[in-house]
Amino acid sequence: MPKHIHFSANNVHNFMPADNLGETAMRRVVFNQKGGVGKSTITCNLAAISARKGKRTLVVDLDPQGNSTQYLLGGQAAGLENTLADFFEQSLTFRLDPKKTIEFAAPTPFERLSVLPSHPSLEELQGKLESRYKIYKLREALDEIAGDFDHVFIDTPPALNFFTRSALIAADACLIPFDCDEFSRNALYSLLANAEEIRADHNRDLQVEGIVVNQYQPRANLPQKVVQALIEEGLPVLQPFLSASVKIKESHEHARPMIHLDPRHKLTQEFIALYEGLGGKEKEGGVA
Repeated sequence: MPKHIHFSANNVHNFMPADNLGETAMRRVVFNQKGGVGKSTITCNLAAISARKGKRTLVVDLDPQGNSTQYLLGGQAAGLENTLADFFEQSLTFRLDPKKTIEFAAPTPFERLSVLPSHPSLEELQGKLESRYKIYKLREALDEIAGDFDHVFIDTPPALNFFTRSALIAADACLIPFDCDEFSRNALYSLLANAEEIRADHNRDLQVEGIVVNQYQPRANLPQKVVQALIEEGLPVLQPFLSASVKIKESHEHARPMIHLDPRHKLTQEFIALYEGLGGKEKEGGVA
């Protein structure tokens, strides 16, 4: 089980662990304004485990860089006809016969795992979407397909922009990746305060499920010191920590999440334990 810790910093006191949230159509957003902290890696690996365990699972890739899309689709990501850019573009124009949200979901090579794929033109659409106040469109879309999926994992850009806010408004719970350095530690209170603002203004159901410690090196002094400081401050640090491993680069290269690349690897087992601790203890799909 993850280690849930209540915290009482003034700007984040309303957040509680998400143990009480239901599992049906559970929506989790992986959120951090800092780049390179492992958002896409965490999103795709948790989603792949969910699908492997028998859950109909959807990844929503809101980052114009499209790392989650590339990770799950590999070469198939090029030339997709329907992407999230097309979905949001459709919301800006009147159409007699608009496409349904499910039509934008692309199947991956992995059973029960689909992705709403990213596209670089998402970047260009931000201004138009913001000016037309389309901030609730993603939540409406996920409501529309709630019966088609059991779990939804949302990957976000490394910025608090239109797409990140849309994700926080659409989600039930928020996971914050943390890569064990002082810059990330200093940014945590700002991240939590931003999520709290979204909760207060737009999404009363949003809860911070916890901080996912990523690229952890237990023999190095600095990661141990920084993570221990988070725990002592009462921040909701989840366990297990995700180990630093070169295997993850191989996983990216082959477009195969760890559960499919190397099910018995230490990092794979850590992802499984993290997933199960988040309330995904179902044993369907035969993951050992």
